[in-house]
Amino acid sequence: MGNELGGIAWQAAPEIVSFANNFRYLADPGAGFSPWRERAKARRGPGLAAAAPATADDYPDYLVGAIATGEIVSATESFARWLRRTNRLRAAIEREAGGAARAVYQSHRAHLIVVRGISDFADERKRDMGAATALDADLRAWRRYAMCNAVDLFAALVASPQFPWPASARDQ
Repeated sequence: MGNELGGIAWQAAPEIVSFANNFRYLADPGAGFSPWRERAKARRGPGLAAAAPATADDYPDYLVGAIATGEIVSATESFARWLRRTNRLRAAIEREAGGAARAVYQSHRAHLIVVRGISDFADERKRDMGAATALDADLRAWRRYAMCNAVDLFAALVASPQFPWPASARDQ
């Protein structure tokens, strides 16, 4: 069997990938990249700063890239090394998007964009982050913050007048 990879690589439409890559440079007052970052900074507030990992910046950012998705997610260093060897350009690891991608692909009528709120490193540091957090409530608050930022970013992306809606969606 060797180093063979299983599964399917789902790809977003090229126009959506291009839009997402350039979103931070678009002039979209009130709905664009800079307003999203300002809302996220305000959402973080002083109370959540205590729950933030030491590596967290004041402002969130986003990354367009491949996501490893499947039925298991592992926080072991050996699994992370294996993923980096097979494709060092993966942006994240998660479990849910693969099922959504399969459904979209099978429908032949929809496009997919996955926006994830990243709240940990999916390796041994994830355990360290949990141990370093005095209360489980702090960790949940940090994860909730990441999720709110992802939802807000998705809303900012699709609210942009430049978002490349497929012709079928524009006609509705």
